[in-house]
Amino acid sequence: MKRWALNTGAATVVTILGFAAPAAAADNGIETFFASQGCAVGPSTIAAAISHGFDRSAIEDYVAGARAAAKTQKVGDWLVLARDVCEIRPPMVDSELKLSDPEVRQSLVAEDNETNDGYAGCVLDGSKLFEIVQSSRGWTADKANAEYLRMLSAGLVSGDLAFYSPDWLRTPRA
Repeated sequence: MKRWALNTGAATVVTILGFAAPAAAADNGIETFFASQGCAVGPSTIAAAISHGFDRSAIEDYVAGARAAAKTQKVGDWLVLARDVCEIRPPMVDSELKLSDPEVRQSLVAEDNETNDGYAGCVLDGSKLFEIVQSSRGWTADKANAEYLRMLSAGLVSGDLAFYSPDWLRTPRA
């Protein structure tokens, strides 16, 4: 299994896992969409679902089924879905930066055990990545930072990234 550690600029180390994301993360259905919207169905989440390509009739079918659950609650214009119908998940995040992009690969730096608090691996130099994408893509510092954080968020939600440490009580410093 390949593992690369990433330095997010805030001394966080993350590992890129060399296996597929869990099936739940790969599910792109209506259930998963509303789970990432806080398990609440209302005017703005319905509009967001439609803008993500879900058919209005499919949404209405899902809502009708959710209403049948005993613990689903109606609050004003909103339907708060019961836990047996929907379990909140982190939101789906899109990023213009991908872990496979050449700029990301150029920013990987090998670390040995002595320089990385006893952990060996490849650490992503966030500062270097910011400079590279500002030059190669013409991004401002704010845009580079936002896309970097989105890339990390998308990776954590999808399962492509995970915090890693042999000691589950602490994340190694980078």
